[in-house]
Amino acid sequence: MASVHGETMYIEIRDLTVKYKDITALENIDLKIEGPGLIQVLGPNGAGKSTLLRSIAGLVKPQKGCICINGKDTTANPRLAGRSIGYVAQRPEVSKYSTITVREFLCYSYMIRRQRWPRPPCREIPHNIEPIIHEDILDRKLTELSGGQLMKTYIARSLMYAPSILLLDEPLGPMDPASKLEFADIISMLSKERLVLVTSHDPIILLEYTDKILLLNKRVIAYGRPSEVLREEVLSRAYGRGFREVEYHIHLFDSHY
Repeated sequence: MASVHGETMYIEIRDLTVKYKDITALENIDLKIEGPGLIQVLGPNGAGKSTLLRSIAGLVKPQKGCICINGKDTTANPRLAGRSIGYVAQRPEVSKYSTITVREFLCYSYMIRRQRWPRPPCREIPHNIEPIIHEDILDRKLTELSGGQLMKTYIARSLMYAPSILLLDEPLGPMDPASKLEFADIISMLSKERLVLVTSHDPIILLEYTDKILLLNKRVIAYGRPSEVLREEVLSRAYGRGFREVEYHIHLFDSHY
């Protein structure tokens, strides 16, 4: 379980329950996830996928239970969790009035995180994000980017801190089909040296790179190899009538669409 830092990488979740007012988002989650590798988090809309990632990142205070990252209790502590975790939300947003470029966004984010303020401001970006960001968009404004380019920019920012665990909430959602295939290869590359959790409504694009699948519907329905989870009797427990198998092709339907 060696990470990019040479440290172990695992997430241990114990009896986790999260509620928003009277709505239960997650209930009694007990789970240990080890890396490196790619874990797809599946489940119908409202199953708690985003809540799970936000909880792991320390951004949610649960009603009960705890989360340990690499042996340290990081429950509701984003600063401590952030030492090992890179997290990218489902829909990164940028003010329409922003004039900052991709290069400036990445450089200043890095300086703020490292508390370094070189003068003049840096122009170079770390080499470890080069597979994610193409040179031709570095000097474009964030407001000029497509949804897929903006997602890649935020993922690149998270990689600058060399996290051993990467949490990506629907990263392929805003991308066109060709970009999804290209980025699937990048996610596969990233998962070879770190633990990567990806929420998804479509398991097929990343399937050949996936080590395990976590199937959620507020509770853990199943966790195991794709061949163990992507079966009719298992998927129907999470999706109900929203699951169909047509000539060996899996179709998952929920209100996301």
